[in-house]
Amino acid sequence: MHCCAHAFCIACMGTYVETRVHEGVIAIRCPNFGCRTTVDMGAVRSIVRPEVYYRWRSAFARSSVVVLSEKQFYCPYKDCSALLTLDDHKKEEEFLCPHCKRGCCAKCGVEWHKGLSCEEYQRSEAAEEGRKEVAAFDALVKEERWQRCPACKFYVEKDKLGCDYIQCSIISIASQVGASLES
Repeated sequence: MHCCAHAFCIACMGTYVETRVHEGVIAIRCPNFGCRTTVDMGAVRSIVRPEVYYRWRSAFARSSVVVLSEKQFYCPYKDCSALLTLDDHKKEEEFLCPHCKRGCCAKCGVEWHKGLSCEEYQRSEAAEEGRKEVAAFDALVKEERWQRCPACKFYVEKDKLGCDYIQCSIISIASQVGASLES
């Protein structure tokens, strides 16, 4: 793993990550006892099934804790999703993501629509496809009966045999980071 010095069998690590995603965990920790390092999505992308990776990434991106200001948006590229801040940039202009170096439209929140105004893009098939993706994700949330953690708003999946108590791994990690910074 690129996130810490612990080494694991690729098959075992893939199974571990897939199991944790199935359990609704978004901030997946290194399986080594006592290690508090969070597994990097990019580091394990090639060892989990694509549908599991997509589910993990989508849940992570769509359940952000951050309340965006008018000048903030997420990079629309699925392999990036970095939080971006416009500063003095105009929303109608192409914005280059400093993380993935690709152009995007801050006003529409999509990949840069070269040659089209924002209004023209909104009437296009590409915009309709994006709306269908969001609707499909919302349908999946409803079908799987996922719920949001009341603390961090990440989606969690209830285990069939589990109780109604939600233990938030994100808030737990944040608390541990805060505690280690104070000491």
